[in-house]
Amino acid sequence: MKLNYDIKLIEQMTGFDKDKIYLLTEYFSTLPLFGKIEVFCKMKEIEEENEGGFFLQHYNIKIVGEYRYSLFILALDSLYQFERNRYSKKKVSSYSRRKLEKLRQLREMEKSESS
Repeated sequence: MKLNYDIKLIEQMTGFDKDKIYLLTEYFSTLPLFGKIEVFCKMKEIEEENEGGFFLQHYNIKIVGEYRYSLFILALDSLYQFERNRYSKKKVSSYSRRKLEKLRQLREMEKSESS
């Protein structure tokens, strides 16, 4: 087991500092199960974007943990920003509105199931 992960490298790959990374991991803990699964789907999309641009630029077998975690953080940020836009005054498409409503419903459903 590798225990000396390069946090600075993760910050460089994501463009986020430790505080933002902690915020996003806390956000992940609040997501309903389907939201958490969505993050992992989004990771694959990011990895495949621009014909593997992120993969080709950052992948190295010696830093696979940092690479995968960076993808996870970027995917989390994508969902976090998407959900935050719900509260802004920006116009949101009907598709996005439905997706945001579904996420809200899932949060409420999981809350009531855990009570």
